[in-house]
Formats: sequence, structure tokens, C-alpha cells
Amino acid sequence: MSTQSVKSAKSEGEKDGWIIVIVASYETSESGPLELAIRLASSIGAELVVLCADTQGESGRAAEDALKILPGEAEFRSVSARDTGVRWGLAVREALKLASERGINARRLLFIPGDPDPESLQEPGRFNGLADGLAKMVARLGSLAFVVGDYDIQCDQIKQEWDSFATIPFFKVLFPDIADRVLALGLTKWRSEFWAMDLTQCRPWLDGFAWFSDPTPHLIATTLRNGGSVGAVELGEFSDEGLGRDDLVAKQFQAIRLALESALVRSAEDRAAARKLDGDDRLKEGAKVSRALRSAMRALWAALEACLDEIEDRVNRLAEERSA
Repeated sequence: MSTQSVKSAKSEGEKDGWIIVIVASYETSESGPLELAIRLASSIGAELVVLCADTQGESGRAAEDALKILPGEAEFRSVSARDTGVRWGLAVREALKLASERGINARRLLFIPGDPDPESLQEPGRFNGLADGLAKMVARLGSLAFVVGDYDIQCDQIKQEWDSFATIPFFKVLFPDIADRVLALGLTKWRSEFWAMDLTQCRPWLDGFAWFSDPTPHLIATTLRNGGSVGAVELGEFSDEGLGRDDLVAKQFQAIRLALESALVRSAEDRAAARKLDGDDRLKEGAKVSRALRSAMRALWAALEACLDEIEDRVNRLAEERSA
């Protein structure tokens, strides 16, 4: 599918449209990745492109530099938050607010991370392939409520296989009603930072969504548990030269955080469902939900313990290999 098919999806004079949100990572200090993200957005076309960064840190200056090089290609909004999920949530809120101010009835939203690796996309074929993949994600909205951009990544083995021993085991015990449907998507990156959302289907629950540190798995779960459908589009291959990958304590912290935040998402959804009931039905359903949640929590602790053991073993093996 060409990117032109997305650009021509709206008729002349229509106020209905779609928006692209680009969020700089907190650590971003160079403008190059942001310039690349903006060029990707421009190649696809949208009613509005919003670039968000924290002006209190290096990313704000990098965003300003990128927009000096590419003036008029995106609107800038400052979002102050070190935590990834909180920053995403603030960015989405700012983009929707700006769209409303511009008279745009935003029906679809495409999210692009502000730190794609320029070296991995130097080849025109890779850049065009990613742009076409992002266009396909947007085009699939309507029949789908949420689309994940999946990809191969050149990185350390722990990060490469993280979902297999962390995200998926946690998901299975906390969301058994939808786990099989997500597994059927064949995702290799459950925590992908490329995603698209049909706002006509997701807006009813979006305002109350908790933007934790790893939002994408939670966005998938919330979409499915609210009756929406989820799909995936392959975007290609990238590289990731992130720092701290061998830090045992940091990796274990990430696992604990993901487990606890996922449990909060499950509990919050259970509470919201129970609140819709009245009288005896609410009491009976509340007791049933409580028993199921406590059972899931016991299974989660076991899954978390196994995950922490796996992380420790992998980090130790990697250290031994490098010292040999």
C-alpha cells in the first residue's frame, strides 16, 4: 500500500482527520532522530503532526533544533515528565487538545517514537518500508481499534527475548480472557513504541487510561477488554544501542515495575466493571472478581519470581561470556 492511499482517505473540506504524535525520549540530546521521525510523519501525511518533548531537559533543545531544520513540518508542545508512559499520555492529551483547537475532529491517531536509529534507516528502502508500514497501520484502523507496529531489532539478547519471560507470563495470569487473542497476533515486540488508535472506538476509555511505564501491552489489553479488535503490521528491522542493558538491578526493576503496573491495570478494569452494577449484583460480582484477582496475584508472584531468576541467570551468563 502506498502512502498516498492514506493521504487521500479524507475528502476536501472535511474537518474529520487524523493526527500523528511524536514523543522525544527523555534522554534525547541530538536532533537527528527527531528529524528522522518528523520526515517519516511528513512522508505519510496527516491533518496535524505534533512533536512533544520536555523543555526542561536535553530533549527540548533537540526538538527545537529539529524544527529549525524542518520548519513548519510539526507543531511543538512541551510535556514535562521523566517517566515514559506519563510522557506519552501527556503528549496524546496535548495533541488531542491542539487538534480540537484547530477544528479537527481527530478520528485516528498514529504514535511514532522520537528516537528511531538514523543509521539503521539510512538505506532508502528501509525508510520507505517503514513509512509504508506506518501508512498501513493507519489504513487498518476502522476495522481494527488498535494496531501495533511490530519489528525485528538488533539488540542484546535479554531485551530481544524480554516478552518471552516477562510480558507474556504476566499477561497470561492477569488477562487470561484475552491472552490467547494477543498471542495469536504473533507479536515479537509487545512493548512496541509504534502504534495507531481508532479514536472513535477507543476515546470512551482513553481519558481514564493509566499511562504506566510500558503502555503498549496495557493499551492492547484495555482495547480488547472493551470490545475492540487489535492487529499488527510488520515494520522491518531496526537497531537499538541503549545503555544499561547489562545492569542486573535495572532489569529486575523493570520486571517488577511491569508486573505491578499490569496488576494495577487489571484491578482498575475490574473496579470499573463492578461499578456499573447495582445492589446484590454488585456485591455478588464483587466477591467473584475479588477471588479471581487474588488468584491471579498469587500466580503473578510466582511468574515474577521466575522472571527475576531468569534475568539474573542471563546477566551472569553474559558477564561470564564477556570475561572469557
